[in-house]
Amino acid sequence: MCVLLIFFAACSDDDGDDNNNGPDPEWSDYVATFSTDNVLTLNGTLNKDKDVQVVLAKGTDDKAKLTLKNIVIESATVEINNVEMKEETNGTYTFTANQPIAESVITVSGILTPGEVTKATGPTPVALELTVTRKITSDLVGEWKLDMNGPFTLTPNLKEDAGQQSAGMWTIMQGMINDLVNEALKAKVKDVKINFQTNGTFNFSWLPVGENDYKTIADIDNPMIGAALSATNFEYYTNDKDGVVYIGDQSLRGLIELSNDMDGLLEMYPEIANYGSIIKLAANFFEVQGKYGIIPLDVANSENGGKAFSLTLPAAALDDDLLGMLFPLLSQFPQFSLEQLEDLIKALDSLTVQLNFK
Repeated sequence: MCVLLIFFAACSDDDGDDNNNGPDPEWSDYVATFSTDNVLTLNGTLNKDKDVQVVLAKGTDDKAKLTLKNIVIESATVEINNVEMKEETNGTYTFTANQPIAESVITVSGILTPGEVTKATGPTPVALELTVTRKITSDLVGEWKLDMNGPFTLTPNLKEDAGQQSAGMWTIMQGMINDLVNEALKAKVKDVKINFQTNGTFNFSWLPVGENDYKTIADIDNPMIGAALSATNFEYYTNDKDGVVYIGDQSLRGLIELSNDMDGLLEMYPEIANYGSIIKLAANFFEVQGKYGIIPLDVANSENGGKAFSLTLPAAALDDDLLGMLFPLLSQFPQFSLEQLEDLIKALDSLTVQLNFK
């Protein structure tokens, strides 16, 4: 009988070795890169993009380090240190941590679900559920309205070798153009609002003259452009060191890539033929940052306590079509000859376009 008891006890110990890999594992046994191979659920959606990754690694003082790749607009790579992993009674690990970057605070919270521990495989990660939120701390947060007393300002920046005659003509022309554009805006819209929200999203709307309801980008007359923009989830962030607001969206990266093949783009969407030059111009000023296409706008405080948003367009980036678009505007001033108008265009180094909000 004693021999049989010893025999069964030995068998029991051997069976246990198949599912026991020594001491109980800790969170650090599950360090891994979560993307499409190891299951990653990001803000409630199963991730299917291999370029979107969360790297869980050992940090210092028994804390974890999370590296976010291609997840937030602020940077293609964000490291979050000193993440404390808390083991729950059901065997999962939960965590919450913050990371300031630029004028944003990135907050992550999540659940790491371990896999089965076996002698053959050891501890294996199964899934990471991650929620990422952003909070903008800039004074830009809030709603701003277009200053209808002087909404638009065009500033010509001339080449160093531009003659005094061109400079003097541009001084006259600048005032005329600003007056013309401002009057045209006032004839079209009663109000324009932009809203920089605390969560880092951005939207705008306008109230046409003679109407009672505000319009959004989904109401743009061109069906294709309106549909494309309405599907765009504009985000933004700011950096107090450079006085710039960065506005972008992941789909805008595709615009940049498509604009490099305008022939192919026009073949796919012939209805945008009239917008080809504008698309190419816009793509010149978008920057690629990770998965995002971003356009940087200079921001300055205005005298009325508002904000002035501006973009400087180098003349070298303006193709013949875009330069030609100036002629209908300049031709409103018959006191200038065609030759004088051509000289004005040649004297340009860049144009700064500014919208004034309050």
